[in-house]
Amino acid sequence: MAFTIFLSADALDDLKCVTYAPEDPATGSAKANRLLDDACSLGSLPERGRVVREFRRSDLREIHHGSNRIVYRVNAAEQTVEIVRILLIWTRYRGPDPPDLPRDWLS
Repeated sequence: MAFTIFLSADALDDLKCVTYAPEDPATGSAKANRLLDDACSLGSLPERGRVVREFRRSDLREIHHGSNRIVYRVNAAEQTVEIVRILLIWTRYRGPDPPDLPRDWLS
């Protein structure tokens, strides 16, 4: 059974930022579509991403798409995946900053 995908407000804002290309809007749109395709593909295999090492919680996972990091939360009981953040990884030599999460997730 496929999981339902939700995007958080932060993820939507992130998507706008990481795909902003005023000099070439078509390229920005194509990148946004590829990121959304990757996010939606989690509906069939939500456990395929690795656990986010900064938090070490089995329900909080990530996949990478090029220079972007898609952080998501799996709720197996409700068969849902929430895309929490879509982050740009600034360099390959510096680890990505931990994503900001709602306070109630950190307890």
